[in-house]
Amino acid sequence: MSNKSEQDQIDRRDSTLSSDSTSEWVRFGNTKVMKYSNEYHHKRSKNNRAVKKSREKTKESKQARELKMAMLITENQQLTNRIDQLTKELESLKSSYRNIASNIIN
Repeated sequence: MSNKSEQDQIDRRDSTLSSDSTSEWVRFGNTKVMKYSNEYHHKRSKNNRAVKKSREKTKESKQARELKMAMLITENQQLTNRIDQLTKELESLKSSYRNIASNIIN
C-alpha cells in the first residue's frame, strides 16, 4: 500500500471519527480510540507497564553506576596509597645508596 493511499485511509478514518462530536477520542500512535473504552484502558495499562519497566531499568542502571564508582574510588585510594609507600621506599633506598657511596669515596 502506498503512502498516499495510507494517508487517504487515515484521513477518512479521522473524518469519520471526528464526525461523532459527543464522544472524546484520543490518539495512540497512528490509531484513535474512544476515551475510557476497553481498548483505551488496555492501551493505557500497557503504556503504564512500559513506563514502569523503563523507570526500573533506569534506576537499576544508576545503582550499578554508583556501585562501580564507589569501587573505583576505593581502588584509586588504594593505588594512591601504594604510590606513596613506594615513593617513600625509593627515597629511603636513594638515601642509603648515597650514604654507602659517600663512605666508599671517603
